[in-house]
Amino acid sequence: MKTSIYINRGDEKLVAEEEKNVFIKSLISEIGIDINDIWPDEDKILSVKQRIDLKNLLAKYNVNIIEEGDTLIFVDKTLIGTWKKPVYILKTDLSEIDPTKKIFLEMIIEYNSVFHVETESA
Repeated sequence: MKTSIYINRGDEKLVAEEEKNVFIKSLISEIGIDINDIWPDEDKILSVKQRIDLKNLLAKYNVNIIEEGDTLIFVDKTLIGTWKKPVYILKTDLSEIDPTKKIFLEMIIEYNSVFHVETESA
């Protein structure tokens, strides 16, 4: 699946991390692991302690998250989800008066999982 988000320049790392975390959290929820004590809904970015606690909990369920460029999520040795590194396109809004807001980014996110089935429309 692909989706696009329009963001301010300079926010790309934070927004990409938040969106990736939403995807990872949804996959963990889909496989039935309760992580609300470690990762409350209002937290989009995890602290170091939360990351360690999450990794330890997921290890008990044989869930591995590999983050090297793209992010791969495995249960046992089965790939259940992929989050590809976002692609950015520089955009210009010529109607914007404020010069700091004229140039922005379109962040294109591509992800796949066994729980998200993309349907083609005719």
